[in-house]
Amino acid sequence: MKKISLLLMVVMFALYANATTYYVTLNGSGLQNGSSWTNAYAGEAGITSAIAAAAAAGGGDIWVAAGTYPHTTTMTITNKVNIYGGFAGTEDALSKRIKGVNPWDYSNATIINGGTTQIFTLTGNLADGAIIDGFTFSGNNSLSQGSIALIRGNVTVQNCKLTNNTTSHGSGGTIMMNGGTLSYCYIYNNTATAASINGGITGGVYSGPGTAGLISTVDYCLIDKNAGGGLRAQGVGTTNIDACTFRRNFSVTTNGGSTLAPGGAIYTNTATNRITNCLIYNNSGSNSIYINGGEITNNTICNNEGIVRLASATLSQKANNNIIWGNLDVVGGSAVSLTCAAATNTGTTLVQYNLASVAVGTNTNVTSTANNTTTPINFVSPSSAVGYNVSDAVVNAADWRIQSGSSAIAFGNNSLIPAGITKDFIGKNRISNSTVEAGAYEY
Repeated sequence: MKKISLLLMVVMFALYANATTYYVTLNGSGLQNGSSWTNAYAGEAGITSAIAAAAAAGGGDIWVAAGTYPHTTTMTITNKVNIYGGFAGTEDALSKRIKGVNPWDYSNATIINGGTTQIFTLTGNLADGAIIDGFTFSGNNSLSQGSIALIRGNVTVQNCKLTNNTTSHGSGGTIMMNGGTLSYCYIYNNTATAASINGGITGGVYSGPGTAGLISTVDYCLIDKNAGGGLRAQGVGTTNIDACTFRRNFSVTTNGGSTLAPGGAIYTNTATNRITNCLIYNNSGSNSIYINGGEITNNTICNNEGIVRLASATLSQKANNNIIWGNLDVVGGSAVSLTCAAATNTGTTLVQYNLASVAVGTNTNVTSTANNTTTPINFVSPSSAVGYNVSDAVVNAADWRIQSGSSAIAFGNNSLIPAGITKDFIGKNRISNSTVEAGAYEY
C-alpha cells in the first residue's frame, strides 16, 4: 500500500501549524483542562470538551492517547479542528507517533469502541476543513447513515481502521460521504442490515454527494469482507475512487439471504463517477461491479463471483484499459467478462482496450474497440479461488502485478487515461514506457 507522500504531509500538517493543541487521555490527568499530556482531558467526554475548546479558539489540533474509549455520545466535526489518535501520551510532534507497515497501523492504538449512535457528524460543508486521523473505530451498532461518521465537503478521514461495525439504516456500515475524502483507511468486516439492496444498502462505504459539482474522494483504502457490498456511490455529485483494493465483499438481495445482488464490490449510479487504478478481486454479487453511468479505467478485476455490468440505458459510461479476468458469470453462465444494458443507450457507451470478453448484446449504441482475451496475462501470483469465501492466507498471498511477457504490457491506449491520473496502483508513473499497460499496474 502506497505511503502518503512527504509533500502531502508537509501541506497537511503545516495548514494549522500555529494552532493550539489539546490533549486527551483515557483517564485524564492533573487539572484535566487539556493543556498538556500531564493535564489531559479524560475519555470520550474529554474529546468533546477538546472539540468545543478548539472551536471556540477558531481552530486547533486534538491529540488523543492510546486506549479503548467506550462510545456514548455523537461528536460534531468542527471547522479547522483536527483530531489525531495513535499517541503513547508523551509525544511533542505528530511525526513521533510510531507507525507500522500500513498507514492505518499504530503501535499505540486509539480505539473508539461500541455504542449505538454515530460517532462523528456535521451539518454542512466546512469552509477550511477538518481531519480525523489515526483512530480505530470498532463495534458500533448504529441506526445512522454511516455508523462511524457522516462527512461532508473539506473533511478528511485518513489513516484509520473501521472494523466490525453495523448500521441498520443501510447507507454505509462505516462512512456516509456527502463530499469529503476517505484516504489510506482499512475498512473490514462491516455490515449493513437494511432489508434490501434497493434501499441503497452497503456494508462498507456509502457516497452520495447531494449537490452537483460536489466531489467525494476515496483513495488508497483496503476495503475487505464487508456484507452488503464494499462501496456504493449515488447522488448528483461525483465520487472518485482511485488506487483502492476491494476484496471479499459481497452483496445479497435480502439481509441474511443467499441470493446474490448487484455490486458485490462496487455499485455506482451517477454519470460522473470514476473508478481508476483499483485492484478488485474475490468479491461476490450478481455482478461484482455495477456501473450505471460513469467511468472505469485501468483496473485489475479478477476472480470475482459476478462480472462487470455497464447497466445504464440513458447515461454515458466508459470501460477502458482494464484487465477483467477469471470472473464467474453467475447470471448468464458464460465466459463473458463485461456486459452492457440490453436496451439501446441514449447516452454513449465506450468499451475500449480491455483484456476482457465483452458482450454488447442488442445494444446498438456501444463502441467496442480493441478488446481482447489474449493470453497469457502472466500475473505474479493470482489467487487460487473465485468469490468472497476465501481465507486470509489466499487473498494475502495473491500478487496481481504483471510479469515479463504479459499481454497487458503496452496494451492500453494513452488517450483514455482520465485527466489528472499520473500514477498506477503502487505509485509508479502511469505510463512507464511509451504506452500504458492494461490494468492497475505498470510493468
